[in-house]
Amino acid sequence: MSDYCTNAEVKARFRSTAEIANLTDSTDPDTPNDSIITECRQAAEGEINGYLARRYAVPLDTSADTGLAGALRGMALDLTVYKLYARQGQVSEAHASARNQVIEWCQRVASGEILIPSALTPTGTANDSPSTDWDCAVRIFAHDSYKGVAGGLGAL
Repeated sequence: MSDYCTNAEVKARFRSTAEIANLTDSTDPDTPNDSIITECRQAAEGEINGYLARRYAVPLDTSADTGLAGALRGMALDLTVYKLYARQGQVSEAHASARNQVIEWCQRVASGEILIPSALTPTGTANDSPSTDWDCAVRIFAHDSYKGVAGGLGAL
């Protein structure tokens, strides 16, 4: 599964077809521009995946976890709706708050504060922060430990 939500689900979030048609620059108030909806939906899903990719293979396969599927659908819809309103400079406080909550959740997943047990971790990557990798690799030597190595370091 590559899409967390559909264009039809995005359209269902609006009170009327005219409202979403207006947000998508449609000249016909009864027909929203599907390519604009798709663009905003894919941008929202890409933003979510950008955070989640820090810990998991994306897009997340939600086929075995209906709870996760529902949560991601809701977040993708909130972010898509925000992006549609933002195109017109009409972001309400409620839409901005919903967007901020989605981003906060994504950041918490990326940092490892929230775990998604049903998700697969990306191949060849660790779930630790980059600094952990360096913590293991850095070694501090005392001045005396350099004696006899390539002629020593002399008087430091």
